[in-house]
Amino acid sequence: SEKQRLAFEKESLGFYVSGHPLKRYEDLIDKFTNANAVSIKELNNGGAVRIGGLIRSTKIIKTKRGDLMAFVAIEDLHGAVEATVFSRVYARVSDLLVEDNPVFIQGQVQKDEQSVKILAEKVVAMDKAEETWTASIHFNVEISRTDRDELEKLNGILKKHPGACRAYLHLRSPDKTDSIIALPTTMKLKAGGALTREVNELLGYNAVETLCMAAKTEPKRNNYR
Repeated sequence: SEKQRLAFEKESLGFYVSGHPLKRYEDLIDKFTNANAVSIKELNNGGAVRIGGLIRSTKIIKTKRGDLMAFVAIEDLHGAVEATVFSRVYARVSDLLVEDNPVFIQGQVQKDEQSVKILAEKVVAMDKAEETWTASIHFNVEISRTDRDELEKLNGILKKHPGACRAYLHLRSPDKTDSIIALPTTMKLKAGGALTREVNELLGYNAVETLCMAAKTEPKRNNYR
C-alpha cells in the first residue's frame, strides 16, 4: 500500500522519495490551521494555535498523581514542533497519539528564547476536522441549472447528514442576484467529504463552501490537570 511504501522510505532513507504522506491533506491543513512548524515562532506566547501534521513520536510519562500525560512531536511539511498533552486531554485522545497518525493539535503557544512548543488542548483526527471546526455550510445553487426534482433530491441528501453546523442556501440567478435562505436550526448539518461529494455530484458542479472556526484557547483550569 502507499502508506507502507512511504513508511519504508522514511525508515530506510530518512526521507520520502515518492511524496510526503501529508500532501493528500494539504488543502485541509491550509484551511484549518493558523500556523505551521516554522510560522508558529511568530505567534505570541499564550496565543491560540492550530497545527496539522503527522505524529512523529510520543513519550508517555506518569504524573505524581498517577495519571498519564505525553510529550508529542508533530511534523508538518515545514518541520516539527513539540506539544505537551496533559493528563486531562491525554485521557481523551491517547488513541490518536500513534506514530504516523495524521492529526490536528489545537492549543496554546508556549515560547521562550530557546524554543516554541504547544500546550495541547484538543487533538483531532485529520478526517474529523471538517465536522469539528466547520462554522457554517453554504450551498451555492445556480437556479438556471437546477430543477425542482434536483432541489427535492438535495433536501433528501441534507436530511441524511444531521449535525451541528448552521447551513445556508444561496440561490444564484443568471442576473447575478442572490437570495440567501438560512436553513432552520432543526436542520443543522454534519460537515465533511461525504456531504460535499453527494451534493456536488447531484448538482454537477462545485456548490458547497464551508467556513472554518478560528483557533482558540480554553480556560486554564481545563488544561493543567
